[in-house]
Amino acid sequence: GATYLITGGLGGLGRLLARDIMDRAAEVNLILVGRSAWGEDVSLALLNDAAPSGACIVYRQVEVTNRAVVIGLIRDIEREFGGFVPPPMFDD
Repeated sequence: GATYLITGGLGGLGRLLARDIMDRAAEVNLILVGRSAWGEDVSLALLNDAAPSGACIVYRQVEVTNRAVVIGLIRDIEREFGGFVPPPMFDD
């Protein structure tokens, strides 16, 4: 399945987006990224949601304002998953 990178993955909006993707597509890879530590309460809820859809959820604790760290994250995702679906771009 496709691989999606969601920044702010443990926040309310990130979890909502992850659940929406799992509802729409089977066997996806969700790479959730955020500054917070992976908490037991959040992880159990997300893993329970992932089970029926066959989704694979990976969490990476990353400071997304650090360019070098983000480049390393992207290289890791490309190596492990072959890339990811690019996010939509908006031009104001």
